[in-house]
Amino acid sequence: MKLYLGSPVRVQSLLLMLALAGFIIASLVRRETVERWGWRILVLAAAGLVLCTLAAARDGYHLSVQNAIDGSVAAGLFNVKSVQSVICCISGGVIFLAGLSALFVPHQTYRFWVFAVLSAAFTVKVLTIEVSRVILHLQG
Repeated sequence: MKLYLGSPVRVQSLLLMLALAGFIIASLVRRETVERWGWRILVLAAAGLVLCTLAAARDGYHLSVQNAIDGSVAAGLFNVKSVQSVICCISGGVIFLAGLSALFVPHQTYRFWVFAVLSAAFTVKVLTIEVSRVILHLQG
């Protein structure tokens, strides 16, 4: 449990992760009654950005970036050139482009699919990082 409860940032990221998962599930379950997918996209993108920022701080990703630049500090949990970093960067690009496209296409059906793509991309990011953290923890 130290992986998720060892510090305030870990607790905050866990709570936001659970809230975001609940929001995604509730939105998709009630999709027939949702009238404004644009607001849901905005909430998902904003909360997802905060979650990614908390997770990066929690895992010391800024240290990995500084290590890659000048080597003056030890790298954080994930290296800048790691598979996790690449997957999260690609997912982040998908999230940005899909979210941006929803600004220009006002159709609710399109925005539902954008919400679904954003949900999938956030799920990929969260699972990639959290499963990797658990594996690293189990390896010692």
